[in-house]
Amino acid sequence: MRETCRPKTWVVNGFEIGCDVEHTTDGGYHVVFFTVPQGSADPELRRVWPAPIRQGFKTEDEAKRYARYVSLGISNVSPSGKPVFSVV
Repeated sequence: MRETCRPKTWVVNGFEIGCDVEHTTDGGYHVVFFTVPQGSADPELRRVWPAPIRQGFKTEDEAKRYARYVSLGISNVSPSGKPVFSVV
């Protein structure tokens, strides 16, 4: 199951960025970020990236707090669509 960690996507260097909190099989949660070229409706172009520190969280709220904090530190997006994190 996936829960969006921010109400909408934002744009950096021509890529829309978003983040999701995903429920894991062990009952916890983890955070992933996604990028898609700005304005693209093609789902094939969506790329998913793990959070800089791939850790599990016990609650969805903990995971969302971490995701919001890390999302504030995305300073750039490479041409491949990979977010550059300045905060971990």
